[in-house]
Amino acid sequence: MSEDAQPLPPEPGARASGARAGWLPVLAVVILMPLLSYAMAEFLLIPRLQAAVVREDPAAAENGEVRPRRGAEMQSVDFPNVVSNLTGSLQSRYIKVSFTVYGSDPDFRTRLEANRTRLLDTTLGVLGGLSVADLERPGIKNQVRSELMLGFEHALRAKFVEELYFSEFVIQ
Repeated sequence: MSEDAQPLPPEPGARASGARAGWLPVLAVVILMPLLSYAMAEFLLIPRLQAAVVREDPAAAENGEVRPRRGAEMQSVDFPNVVSNLTGSLQSRYIKVSFTVYGSDPDFRTRLEANRTRLLDTTLGVLGGLSVADLERPGIKNQVRSELMLGFEHALRAKFVEELYFSEFVIQ
């Protein structure tokens, strides 16, 4: 090989432009992503949410509030001191709950009071199917709440119960 075949040193300007070209995608992401997120929220998400509120209750949208529809005042029915034996405890352990159910149907109270025995039987069925091991799992109250609401929906043959809150949940 001859001395003439050595590679030429890179020009000082060529290396600097290559480094700048590497930062271009980073700058584009840092600048464009927040702008794109803001535009999506401002022009797509917020208008859709506002339209949903207007469909739910036009009067509430005028005041900037979200509330149930007119004429849909929440009613409640209490179920105090419901006691059931736990499965697998040889009837030596039991659960005692008190809860309140809420609904906005105009006939809510009368329908629930007329079917109170059926609803209590459903409650005893759900509670009696629990074991001590089940009650030690995290989130069991929410699972029992869901099962009670589904059971009430089945017993009433309609979805009248919209909310259910425990005021007492004791295991002995």
